[in-house]
Amino acid sequence: MHQYLRSRSRWSVLVAVLAALLAWAPSAGAQGFDADRYLAQCLRFEAGGDYTSAREACRNALQIDEDRADVQLALSRVEVELGAFASAESRLLQLVREGDGAEASLLLARIALEEGRLLDAEGHLDRARADLENAPDRTLAARYDFLHGRVLEARGEVRDALDAYSEAVSGDGLEVEYRLADARLRFLLGDAAGARAQLEAYQALSGDSRDPRVRSLLGRVMWAQGDLEEAAGQLETALALWSNLDVAEQASDLRTLGLVYLGRGELGQGTLALREAGRRGNQVDLLGGNALLWLLLALALLIVHLLGESRIESRSTLEVIEGPQPWTVGDAYGIVLLSVAVAAATGLAMGVVVYDNLLAVLTPHQATETRAVMAVVFALVATLLTARAVRRRGWQTGPRLLGEVDTWASGVGIGLGLLAVTLAYLSFRPESAFFSGLWLDLSRLSPAVLAAVVVLPLAELTFRPFAFDALEYRYDSNTALFLSAALSTLVLATPVALLLPIGLLMAELYRRTRSGALLLAAQLTLHVGLVVAVLVSPWARALFL
Repeated sequence: MHQYLRSRSRWSVLVAVLAALLAWAPSAGAQGFDADRYLAQCLRFEAGGDYTSAREACRNALQIDEDRADVQLALSRVEVELGAFASAESRLLQLVREGDGAEASLLLARIALEEGRLLDAEGHLDRARADLENAPDRTLAARYDFLHGRVLEARGEVRDALDAYSEAVSGDGLEVEYRLADARLRFLLGDAAGARAQLEAYQALSGDSRDPRVRSLLGRVMWAQGDLEEAAGQLETALALWSNLDVAEQASDLRTLGLVYLGRGELGQGTLALREAGRRGNQVDLLGGNALLWLLLALALLIVHLLGESRIESRSTLEVIEGPQPWTVGDAYGIVLLSVAVAAATGLAMGVVVYDNLLAVLTPHQATETRAVMAVVFALVATLLTARAVRRRGWQTGPRLLGEVDTWASGVGIGLGLLAVTLAYLSFRPESAFFSGLWLDLSRLSPAVLAAVVVLPLAELTFRPFAFDALEYRYDSNTALFLSAALSTLVLATPVALLLPIGLLMAELYRRTRSGALLLAAQLTLHVGLVVAVLVSPWARALFL
């Protein structure tokens, strides 16, 4: 019996030891192999772009070992891609406090940039740069250059930003994000050839010809260069590569492709592509923006005219006026419409002859030059026809249109105020299609653009002294104020949200002073001031990019 009890005691001890070993083994495996396995899964999912699965794998790893800094860093990267900035930032700040290297600071800088916190981004980048000086890493250094370039671009220092992007590409030429940023900025700055070379170099080096972002941007660059055949091919390929979830990108590429087709004279294909873009919502966005405001303004102009005509009493006798005769509303509208027609014909001819593109006025880069030439033609034709009409009615052109010339100083002051308002509009305008940029891109100051800036203010004499007086004589001063402002806004077209208030102000100033010289000085100060601001201030130039 005693021997039996001793044998049973030994078996009990053995069972207890085995139970302890079994209890310890999963824990030991979990602390080692299982956490590593989940981390490896997380990294594989991250590399494949499946960030949702990557996040779950990283969370599983942290449940096993919550102190793994490499897992926390990987999870933070994934959450940044998913837009979960708050949780990622909290975890990254803890890693930075524990001194876990430059990558956490770089991720914090990216989060700050996405949320528009430039000062915070700069602070994180300074910390990352110090860490990289102590522990150099070529890949992280390239990421630093890229993020630094984004900060510089946001501050308007576009040339320095381009240098930073170039450094990032040199550090990691296979990272498509760096190539796209470099090419996009070159494109915005007017260097279409440089942007194309950057994108084609990436395709040749990486062998990756299936990235729809590269194809899409390359198609737009070729479109701007006038290479419509290749642009169409790139955009068609991009459309085939976008996933079904990328509806906005597909719609944007379809709209561009439709314009490319129309530029080549392929009306059927162009209309079909634009219709398909509309089905995806792109055209709805366009009509919901500045174009809708323009149409509503045109309708309001027509309604006000009809109301004005309905209030005019019929006259049974002819009114006899001695001396110089007033001009009519028909004279004013005839001059404006004829000037617009001549400018439009000039733009169309320029597109065909210079760019071999029927829609050069809508094509990036080509549009800047084409619109500038059209503005010059419109202003010159309108001014000449206005002066001719005034003389034919028996007036002296200068005194009748300019009025008191001692108002130039006041006009300059008003122009400076308009300059401040315009820069504020460009700086603070909401991200909405209703608040578009200016009709002319001043980031590339070519001779044609400079000519438009100087000559276009002359059109103020047509819109206000000429058209206003005819409308006021026909209707009343309030009706003339609105109609002359609406007319000038409709001609320049964009942005209605800024041009209409400026037009109303110009009309009110003319009603009070009867001085065309004041209005001319104000408009000239505004336009020249914008050019000066772009030349001396990187911030102002960035507003047009």
